[in-house]
Amino acid sequence: MYLLHFDHYLSIYLSIYLSIYLSIYTLFMCVRVSEIPWGNRPPTSLSPGEDIDDDDDDNDDDDNKDEGRLQPRLRSFIFPTPPPPHQSLPPAIFFPKDPNTIVLFNLLSIIREYKFRKNIKFLSFFLFVCLFVSFFLSFFLSFFLSFSVYSSISQSVYLSLFLSLSLSLSLSIYIYIYIYIYIYPSVHYLSIYLLSIYL
Repeated sequence: MYLLHFDHYLSIYLSIYLSIYLSIYTLFMCVRVSEIPWGNRPPTSLSPGEDIDDDDDDNDDDDNKDEGRLQPRLRSFIFPTPPPPHQSLPPAIFFPKDPNTIVLFNLLSIIREYKFRKNIKFLSFFLFVCLFVSFFLSFFLSFFLSFSVYSSISQSVYLSLFLSLSLSLSLSIYIYIYIYIYIYPSVHYLSIYLLSIYL
């Protein structure tokens, strides 16, 4: 019976650990993004001509301040819906009548119409430099560490490539989300798009 070597066990363990870590980190970033206020939107349960009772809202906020605070925001973050017709649209967000082209149309309008569109090349270059530097630094560091343990170049290169690619992937996700949080107001659409590519 073929027995796996220690390096195979280690690579399997690291792959499982990193996949779990990246999944938890992605979920954590989704929760953090959902906590950002996206503007003063009226409650979805109210009609355009209906008034809001301030006393009831204050009591409800005091009673349910800690419980169930993220559910509406997470729901609107995961399943974004177009705003009502009487409400002004956010910048660079347009909702066509065809629901099948909403996501694509929003992404194209964000890239074309947003005032920071001139900085996309700089941000892409900055991201590429960060990934390039992190990849080689993690590669050489893990190579020397693994070479001192295994004393084999092939095993060290294999493990170093795995660790450097995992680190670069996690760093790229972090930089993307960080940039779009502080630059783009429509981060929930872009983060959904990026996370869907990552997943």
